[in-house]
Amino acid sequence: MVATEVKNLATTKATGDIAKQTQEVQNVSVKVEESIRTIALSANNVNQHITNAALAFEEQTTMTGEISGNAQKMANSIEDIAQRIKQLSAE
Repeated sequence: MVATEVKNLATTKATGDIAKQTQEVQNVSVKVEESIRTIALSANNVNQHITNAALAFEEQTTMTGEISGNAQKMANSIEDIAQRIKQLSAE
């Protein structure tokens, strides 16, 4: 009889311990899920910033090319004007 009661108490304690550990695992799982969502959101934000930076860099490269081309055209035009002035003054 005493042995049965001791066994029942041990079983009850073990069941309580298992339930407690199960709850702790569930709590950790919820925290891990929240952390993964936060990490995924942060990674998405970083990706968006990188994409924006790449687009801005590409636009800057295009504009720099246009400025360089226009500067070259202006230099050619100035040189052409200088040549024409020389021709006119030689006549």
